[in-house]
Amino acid sequence: MLTSTKCCLSMRLFALRPPKLTLLVGGLLSLSVHSSMAQFQARKGVTAPYPKEKISQLAKEVRADGWILFKETLKEKPQEIAGKHKEALGLGSADELQATEALTDELGITRYRYTQYHGKWPVQGADFSIYGKAEKSLFANGRLVQTLPSPQVPAVTESQALATALANVPAKRYLWQDLRQEQQLRISKRDSSATNYPKGQILYALTANDGNAEGTIHRLAYRFDIMRLDPEAYEAVYIDAITGRLLRISSLMSNGSCQDNQVDTWYNGNRYVGTWWDSNSNNFKLQDFCRGGYIYTKYSDGTGSSASEFANGYFITASGSENNALNTNWNWDFKAKSAATAHYGVQAAHYFFKTEYGRNGPANRNRDIRVAVNNLQNNAYYYQLNDADYIVVGRWYRNGANGRSLAETDVMAHEFTHGVVKTSAGLDGGEADALNESFGDIFGEMVERYNNSNNHDWRVGANAGLGRAFAREVDPFTSQAQVYQGDGWDFGGGPHRNGGVQNRWFYLLSVGAAPSSGVYIPAIGEDKAARIAYRNLTRYLGSNSNYANARAGAIQAATDLYGACSIEVIATTNAWAAVGRREQYIP
Repeated sequence: MLTSTKCCLSMRLFALRPPKLTLLVGGLLSLSVHSSMAQFQARKGVTAPYPKEKISQLAKEVRADGWILFKETLKEKPQEIAGKHKEALGLGSADELQATEALTDELGITRYRYTQYHGKWPVQGADFSIYGKAEKSLFANGRLVQTLPSPQVPAVTESQALATALANVPAKRYLWQDLRQEQQLRISKRDSSATNYPKGQILYALTANDGNAEGTIHRLAYRFDIMRLDPEAYEAVYIDAITGRLLRISSLMSNGSCQDNQVDTWYNGNRYVGTWWDSNSNNFKLQDFCRGGYIYTKYSDGTGSSASEFANGYFITASGSENNALNTNWNWDFKAKSAATAHYGVQAAHYFFKTEYGRNGPANRNRDIRVAVNNLQNNAYYYQLNDADYIVVGRWYRNGANGRSLAETDVMAHEFTHGVVKTSAGLDGGEADALNESFGDIFGEMVERYNNSNNHDWRVGANAGLGRAFAREVDPFTSQAQVYQGDGWDFGGGPHRNGGVQNRWFYLLSVGAAPSSGVYIPAIGEDKAARIAYRNLTRYLGSNSNYANARAGAIQAATDLYGACSIEVIATTNAWAAVGRREQYIP
């Protein structure tokens, strides 16, 4: 639980400190910094104070990073605070916190998660969480927006807004114009009127994809999720509901009878995967119905980057008999082996998250995962559509036309993790995008390690030709940033480069660092480091979280799991210090 443990921690650190050792412990010591204000806003430079006289009735401390520590004497249950004390959180009469989740973890801590509504409409990026145990209120974190104007109503109609949206994302063909896709949706929904035609959502939308960017405000807007088939794209298009003008466009793609059957993979040799015996064709298909949600893998011969890869694809089959799964291996040509490898990689990711964290698929509710393999694509990406998860994977062509399949286990698990991020923290925009990519790298590597320890190399897609290293300690030539806003940092917001900061944090947390490196980091191993990262992702981060939030959440996650005075908390704090996220230095 969140406590001020300065004395306890200082004593513990003193006992652990080798001669002439420098320790950085700013994370926990920042708990003793008292403030009557916290900045819960969607942009920098705006101070949104809590009313001091009201918040002081609830909180014993409000930290500079936005966490609220409730008084031990507080009688209100955690689920009562949002309704009874919204004024103490700086919200007005037109604001309301609507519950979206109440989830209790293995430690008995329940997270009550809320979305802010202003008038009738939700406020993008304003999600707030209150934590409690046995109906005892513990602490809260997240973001609220206290600077909105009086509630508004749209001045343009939905059809007018959609016309503007379509004009800004022109296409020769859209998803709803594909009759096959429309039919597939109606079958899956059991609704003859179901359609992919865009439906507008009204909300107070951010004016920039990066909710933390300076000058970003909220505007009442329509949001339309539009998938283009030619050219390929899947985007959220925001139209100002007052002026009718385009507000912004944001991509929705993240730039990856049951029978166990043996397949030959590109990077892991022969592996057993779940397949389906189709009695109609007397063949095995790369369909896994054994996990609650279905995992389908198809091959597409499409000649371009099309969002309809899966719908237009086909199953690669293997002969045999229903009661005698053969070692057919799906390896008679490049596309068959690539499809089998991708199928294995997604199942490996599913198995890892289910076994380690009890998570049933990316959305944690066993919905369909649809995998499309097209070796003509030079990319791998994830998106979700119509309550299903999609992963498209191609081939790495940087080294010429004979590039390798990108369906390496850590790449497939990276894309799978984008689905976990989408349905938990929802990281989106600015530094949140970098964290999104980093979590993909972290759990991609952990899935690879879990399923084949011989491939645990601290590089993403190394065998496929990518080789993105976690740290310069692994590869001195890695181009990713290693220190927050330091060498290699892309101030234009490049998520793959900037995600390297948390990657190196995770690496150092796992393997440790000697005093000679400038900061002592006890090695806690990959399993504990991954548990801390997963808890941070799924419990403490929100859609517009940045590196400061990631640091605070990771320290809290380590505290929850291992105790405030633990080696794990020391390592977590000092690993963040080593990558440039520190608030206090103790010699």
